[in-house]
Amino acid sequence: MTNTMPTHVYGRSGALQERFGIDQNTGPLLAAILIFGGNTENHLERAIWRLEDWTPDGSRPPTDARTISDLIKMLADVARGLEANETRRMLESWCETATMAFQLRNNIAHGMSVRMGDATAYFQNPRWGGVQRKRPSKDFWPDEHVLTMLRDCFATLLRIIAAVAQAKDVASDALAMRALHEAKAILSEFSDPMAYNPTFEKY
Repeated sequence: MTNTMPTHVYGRSGALQERFGIDQNTGPLLAAILIFGGNTENHLERAIWRLEDWTPDGSRPPTDARTISDLIKMLADVARGLEANETRRMLESWCETATMAFQLRNNIAHGMSVRMGDATAYFQNPRWGGVQRKRPSKDFWPDEHVLTMLRDCFATLLRIIAAVAQAKDVASDALAMRALHEAKAILSEFSDPMAYNPTFEKY
């Protein structure tokens, strides 16, 4: 049956997907990254509530209407107030890793998609034409392999912060901590424009 709805005919969404490199392989990866990111924000807020001993009472929580960067900073501030132990080190590492992950997520979610050969690049705050920007320009050049690793990093961040929100001792989970360490190493490379080369497969 032919779809004659104006949004389908004029939008030509299938052609746009192909133009931006969204295929049966990259589409689910991109969706997972964005959805995992949203769920991570939700659990991060609840983790802060628990660590600050704030209980919903009908008022606005201290985390309301904060950006993801604000929430990560709030958690980092809470972590600095804890005694120096495995939980504090885990939270500090989580915040550093999450900062890099969400920078890349934001490049995808808020950037301009440009098809470059077999890859799709995401440009955020571009200075094309010499325009001035308040925020720095960023770009991300992920292929399917990179998107898979970014998805896995977000899944790791999500599972850890959900455990923190549920008062679980995730800092004692050796596999979780190895995964966090690996996620931090991967994202450190992807976040450094001087070090990251999408044609170089380190992992």
